[in-house]
Amino acid sequence: MRSLNDLLSEDTNQFGPGTDLVIALLAVLLVIVLISARLYSKEKIRNTQFAADGKLKQEALDQANEKLAKNSQGKFKLATSSFSAGDFLINPATEFRNRSEANAKVATIIAEYEKIQSDYPYIFIIGHANQIDVKGTSDNGPLARQKRNWDFAGRRAVEVGGMLGAHLSLLQQDKLVIVSAGEFDLKLPASPDSQENAWVEVVFGKEWKLPARESQSDQRK
Repeated sequence: MRSLNDLLSEDTNQFGPGTDLVIALLAVLLVIVLISARLYSKEKIRNTQFAADGKLKQEALDQANEKLAKNSQGKFKLATSSFSAGDFLINPATEFRNRSEANAKVATIIAEYEKIQSDYPYIFIIGHANQIDVKGTSDNGPLARQKRNWDFAGRRAVEVGGMLGAHLSLLQQDKLVIVSAGEFDLKLPASPDSQENAWVEVVFGKEWKLPARESQSDQRK
């Protein structure tokens, strides 16, 4: 028979000493790995969702910026070409010095208008004048001088408007607006007598008529 001492000293661990400890450590490590894997999976999902949300927010921001940039252009856009005082003769003030050069400017303006007319359907032809008065007039007061310069600026604007209108359809001609600023709205306010102030500018506009009048105008067509 086996003695009590043999029973007490018997090694019941068939895999050698320390096996239980190794198994316990492996179990702990497995738990850690499982927890880490689960946390990584949740973090990956969260990052993916965050990236998707960020993309949507960026797209919305880009659209808002694009709309803001478009609106920030304002209601008017200056044409790249204009007509300076040097383009006209001194007398008569409405006659071009070089008709071919004037026609080339008109062609450039029409080509530019064709590209942007969906956003800027109106064409404003604005005539300007300096504060130099005609010599030998019976009434050389400020108001009389202003009226004469309004007339000169308006006549030059009408000349340019007529050349532009020849290239426009009837619908486009209805969007043509000719204005005389006279000696007001000077390009060089510090030099009111400068010839630089006597020019005709071309401006494209988004609107001009009141909505009701615009609707009536469209119905007539």
